[in-house]
Amino acid sequence: MELELKIMLLKFVLSIATMYIMSTMGGDSIGDLLLPPEEREQREDAFLVLDRLKEKFPVLKNASLTSHEMVVAGALVDPKVSTKFSSIGGHDEIKRELMLHVVVPMQNSEVFYTNESLKPPSGILLSGPPGTGKTLLATSIAAECNVPFLSIKSSMVEQKYFGESEKIVKAIFSFAEKVQPCIIFIDEIDSMLRNRSDFEHASTYSIKTQFLQEMDRVEKEGMRIVVVAATNNPQSLDKALYRRLPRSYIVEKPGLQARMDILKRVTASEQPPVKQSEIEWIAEQTDGLSGSDLKDVYRASAAVRNESFSKQLMESGVITTSPGPIRRSHWDSAISKVRHTQRFS
Repeated sequence: MELELKIMLLKFVLSIATMYIMSTMGGDSIGDLLLPPEEREQREDAFLVLDRLKEKFPVLKNASLTSHEMVVAGALVDPKVSTKFSSIGGHDEIKRELMLHVVVPMQNSEVFYTNESLKPPSGILLSGPPGTGKTLLATSIAAECNVPFLSIKSSMVEQKYFGESEKIVKAIFSFAEKVQPCIIFIDEIDSMLRNRSDFEHASTYSIKTQFLQEMDRVEKEGMRIVVVAATNNPQSLDKALYRRLPRSYIVEKPGLQARMDILKRVTASEQPPVKQSEIEWIAEQTDGLSGSDLKDVYRASAAVRNESFSKQLMESGVITTSPGPIRRSHWDSAISKVRHTQRFS
């Protein structure tokens, strides 16, 4: 019996020693080695992503990252591939204010972030209907500033095991601090920071508390970090969040002039170019549609045109290189299709 006990103790000591050696060689704690398979796989994937990111973001080459920060690093977006304000149709007043309150201060951080009276807002809320360009505006801020952009989804934060979600939230901000200046974009923030209730689960409450504490730290320590949050449902947000997001913008559906501007941009690659009179007619027919809807209208109209072109080639056997212009019948069909889809979405 004593021999069996000694063998068990020896195995236990050896297993602890093995985990310690492995943890010093890779990973940041013994706890990482005890993670469930899917969590461990997520971190292994993050290692691979990080190697690629170091080529795009030299600041990461000398950064010491925890395993949770490595997961967050996978959400980094290269600002060079994002669209700038000049390529976005409509929202002129919002773009102007974002340029003055965020872009210029971040481009001149040595002036704005060292003077308390000039310190820019650390948080911005973009609200409005789906498809109006909230995400596009957020990525454009990073493109204008030419700084790292962290695109955070609720699926990244909502971890399966207790305590992991809070660690991910903390890692989002600690990682942003290491690569600052940085934009943190939180899409559909209402899914993570809803109004508190008496029946709220303890883990959900803990995630909110961690978020709010980290946002307070950004403000208090004067970090060159701007948190941009987007929501389709601002009424459902936790009231404590509004103080952390002092500047708020409603991103509305585009008016007539903005729709013309958007249509010019989305059809820019068409040959021959879409005539101005045609752009004006389409804009008049698409009242109430969002910028995203207008892109869908263009794609659908081009698909109808291309279908006719393919049918013509199939029947005639004569190969031509141009499908011709998108005609009003094509636009009509596309607009009807998008409006029909809207009614059932």
